[in-house]
Amino acid sequence: MWLLSEFTYYAEYHIGANVYVGRFAVVWAVLYLTFFLGSKRRIVQGFLFAVGAIYSILGVVILLEGWHSWGDPTYLSLGLRTWGWVFIAAIPLFIAVFKFSKSVIPVTAAICFSIALPWCIRIWTDSGAYYDFKQYSYSRSEPNLVAYPLVAAFAVFIVWWGVRLASKALVNLGILGFAISVGWFYFSDIMDKLDRSLGLIGLGILFLAGGWALEKTRRNLVAGMGKAEISAMNSQEAK
Repeated sequence: MWLLSEFTYYAEYHIGANVYVGRFAVVWAVLYLTFFLGSKRRIVQGFLFAVGAIYSILGVVILLEGWHSWGDPTYLSLGLRTWGWVFIAAIPLFIAVFKFSKSVIPVTAAICFSIALPWCIRIWTDSGAYYDFKQYSYSRSEPNLVAYPLVAAFAVFIVWWGVRLASKALVNLGILGFAISVGWFYFSDIMDKLDRSLGLIGLGILFLAGGWALEKTRRNLVAGMGKAEISAMNSQEAK
């Protein structure tokens, strides 16, 4: 939080400040989600996992805001961007490599994901007029079609890594992220293009069929992890 506060103070009102903050949140969230997995310090693990889960979702939302800025913006200076990448990538990778090697791959994946997502937006300019007919224009942006599968793919990666680490918490979080990305796509790009009744019917089908499929998948993955743990324990006892 101290690093984030320092960076946001100096980057405020600059173009790309939100993007760097979102990248920081996503990468450090993934580090927190994986760093203490399997630790005997259950309270610390639970607290950091909760913080990481919240910040991972918040970071994705901030990244999807794109390159917005206010006032008379200027680009981030080279020095500030350099320190930004030190905070975003260098420090988390350093911690992962020298403290917990199982975090290296997910942290690297989070860095790549956070680099790509801010570019998956569509920007256009709207114009209007004040009550005195004075014209004005402003820019708007929204995620393009690439953003939805990118977020869903990252959620699937979290599920896959959770299976590798035999972490039910990671699997559950990845399933939740995938469900949110599918629902987000439906509300953003499909529901508005249908009439009200058909849109509500589709929403009901999505919740029922999609929820059933995801819950069945989650249970199968968790059950498979439990069987793997039991077989591993049996093999150790046999030795």
